[in-house]
Amino acid sequence: MKKLSVLALVFILCLSCLTACGESKWEYSSTNHWRIPTVKELVTGVVFGYGAHFDDNGDLRCDVCGYEMELRVVNDILRNQVGAEWLNDVSAENIAEIKMISGGGGPLPPVSFTYISSSTDKAVISSIFKDYQLLEVRSVSEEKTQIDDGGYFTVQFIFNDGSVRQLNFINGEFYSDGKGNYFELMYLPVFRDGTNFVSRFGLETWYDHCQLHLIDGTPVCEIPVFELEFNILTDDIYLGAETPTHFIEINGERLYFIKDCYFYINDDRSVYYDLVGKNLEELIYDYTVLPD
Repeated sequence: MKKLSVLALVFILCLSCLTACGESKWEYSSTNHWRIPTVKELVTGVVFGYGAHFDDNGDLRCDVCGYEMELRVVNDILRNQVGAEWLNDVSAENIAEIKMISGGGGPLPPVSFTYISSSTDKAVISSIFKDYQLLEVRSVSEEKTQIDDGGYFTVQFIFNDGSVRQLNFINGEFYSDGKGNYFELMYLPVFRDGTNFVSRFGLETWYDHCQLHLIDGTPVCEIPVFELEFNILTDDIYLGAETPTHFIEINGERLYFIKDCYFYINDDRSVYYDLVGKNLEELIYDYTVLPD
């Protein structure tokens, strides 16, 4: 009788073990499952059940192998979540502008800025809107969204009729449906370099309106904070001799306005800011309540 090779002996031993054990148990990772084949399967050459976990009955266990899943593995779409369903019901043709606003994060100074970018370009709007319609999300626990010094990211869709719909994201990474469910974004759609959009700054406040005063402290009107968008003035222009005419107080700090379109903060006249859109005179006209 010929001697068996070491490899053949190992193979026979493996077959013996499989025969003795009958059906093999499922093996699994956090995302997939598979089985070590039985003797019958080795002979017939069938596939041994490798695949991704899924939980159609919602019991947080894989329906195939029984793996206990903390959260659903299969990705979902943002527009299927509560608060974002409207993405299914509108089209890019109805959107006049898309605006993105980010802020927060870390200890903030009394007067802090938000970063704003926006576009009215139809091609850009169509591309960004499609990105959000198809955006994949994945269920996560609330604990995962708790990021030290995290910020926020808001996308506003401004429609042709002036109405606004928006999506709010925690730190630009997570979405909350307001019902205790949290989702991680597969990526964050933003304006791409080389496309037609503009950037500017806004003010970070805890309230929606701020009181405008004359320089002597006389109240003039309340202005919505969102109206105060601006750029940092980079032109070589001398404003140091100009006397401020109005001020707004935010968290104990003052924004002093000069020439209807420029302001500086507190006593720092080394940096000036230039209002974008409506100037101060136009804002006063729009928001001053006239007596009957």
